[in-house]
Amino acid sequence: MKRFIQMSATRLLKRIQKEVEECQKFKEETGIEVHPKKEGNIQEWEALFPGPGDSPYFGYLYKLKIHFPQEFPMKAPLVSFETPMYHPNISAVGGSICLDILQNQWTPVLTLPKIILSISSLLTDPNPSSPLNGQAARDWMNNRTEFDRIVKELGDKWAKKI
Repeated sequence: MKRFIQMSATRLLKRIQKEVEECQKFKEETGIEVHPKKEGNIQEWEALFPGPGDSPYFGYLYKLKIHFPQEFPMKAPLVSFETPMYHPNISAVGGSICLDILQNQWTPVLTLPKIILSISSLLTDPNPSSPLNGQAARDWMNNRTEFDRIVKELGDKWAKKI
């Protein structure tokens, strides 16, 4: 058992090193920051990224919490919004994200930059048929003006304007 834990910790550390390199390149290419929250804790990260230009989230900077489980990369990282969001696939309580690559479609070849880009894409193109926030899904489908108003209201209150 002790040997398994050591192998798991070594695998986690190697993969985290790869993530650091990928995120540095990603920042150079996109300006999007993805980094450990505190020095010395390789499992807790955060990301700051702008809302996509073709969405009501545009003009705001959003924060994600990222936790790498001990089983990473065999198990997906836990990713949630720290910034309160109004979105069909994001929980209004806790910021959980309903995204297949973070659940049943996870594969160890995915990296944090790919996850961030998928989340950004989800902001532009939600899946209201699989909602975590039923009211946001209804507004997205039936009352886009109200949906956009609530997104902007939350953005003004909780996100950083850019």
